[in-house]
Amino acid sequence: MARKKSGEQPQQSDVTVVTSKSRPSWLSKRAVLPVAVVLVIVVGGFGWWLIAHNHKPALTTDTTADNLTYNTLINEQNILSANANYDQAASDWIAYAATTPSKAHKESAYINAADLYMSNSQYTQAVNLCKKYEALAGVTFEEAELAARAYTALGNKQEAIHYYQEAIRLLPASLSNPAAEKASFQGAIQELQGGS
Repeated sequence: MARKKSGEQPQQSDVTVVTSKSRPSWLSKRAVLPVAVVLVIVVGGFGWWLIAHNHKPALTTDTTADNLTYNTLINEQNILSANANYDQAASDWIAYAATTPSKAHKESAYINAADLYMSNSQYTQAVNLCKKYEALAGVTFEEAELAARAYTALGNKQEAIHYYQEAIRLLPASLSNPAAEKASFQGAIQELQGGS
C-alpha cells in the first residue's frame, strides 16, 4: 500500500478489512437476544416433541394390567397344554381367578381350569370349578356341557343327565351343527338312563 502524504484524505477502497472485533451483520448487538430466543424455542420444542413421540405410557389402570395378565395366561396355557402340563396350567388359572377384578375373566379362568382338569382326568376338580363358575355366571352352555361330561366320568348319572338337559336347553344356534350336538347330548342321556 502506498504511503499517505500528510493532509491527504484517505480514499475508500473496494477491499474490506476484517479485524478480530468484526461481526457478521446478522449478529449485531441488537440481533443476539432474538436469535438466542429463537434457538431456545426451536431446540426446546424439538426436545418436547421427541419426548412426546417416544414416550411409552406405563400401565396405569388395573384393567389394562388385568388384560395383559389374562392374555399372558392364555399364551402360557397353550404352551403348558402342549407339553401336557395340565396341572400347572389349571393352577395358574385358579390363582388368576382369585385375584382378577374382572368378573368375565374370573368366569373364563374357572372354565379354562375346569377344561384342563377334564383333559387330565381330574373330574372332581373340574366339577368343583364348574360350581364356582355357575355361582358367578349361572348355568351356561359351555359350563353345562363340561359339567355333564365330568359327572358322567364320575358315574353321577343324575347330575350328568341334568347338565346334558341344560346344555340342550342352552344350545347356541351359532354352533356349526346344533342339531348334531343336540342329538349327541340326547344319546348321552339315553345311555345314562340305561339305553332306553
